[in-house]
Amino acid sequence: MPHSLEALRHALFLALLLASAITDMYERRIYNAFTYPAISAGLLLALLAGGHAFLESAGGACLAAALLYPLCRAGGMGLGDLKLLAAVGALEGVETGSAALLASAVVGGMIAIVLAVRRGVFLATLARSFRVPAAIARSFAGRRIRTLNPAHPGDAIPYGVAVAVGSIVAWRWHWPW
Repeated sequence: MPHSLEALRHALFLALLLASAITDMYERRIYNAFTYPAISAGLLLALLAGGHAFLESAGGACLAAALLYPLCRAGGMGLGDLKLLAAVGALEGVETGSAALLASAVVGGMIAIVLAVRRGVFLATLARSFRVPAAIARSFAGRRIRTLNPAHPGDAIPYGVAVAVGSIVAWRWHWPW
């Protein structure tokens, strides 16, 4: 990929993560106005760079969507988080996108532990986490069942912050697989 296209791609990536983390932290929303253009830009820039780059970009977006959709369907994550990670995959490709998924899960887990301890609901949160596999299975067995929603709306964590931090860590250190 030409250096100017790569610089543009990285700038879009960082701007997307910053804007999404801020809105998710303060409003608990990741806007489609951020994610859809970022996915489109990632695919378009990759297309301009050539066939292999496009396949990397599309693969990164699809991998994130495929892995996170079951969790969204069960209510354990919002679709904004899925689209944000799909945009990361589209902008940075399969390798960084995969590493970002893993790093975001680790950072999100750390945020969840800290918030659960501060709120005095650590044991209840830990007990609820064991229901995740069954909730995902139930969500596909019938109609859409959102069984993983937090007990109180304020209990949700701003996962966009975890995605931003995890994605930057994955991008900065180019985690190999």
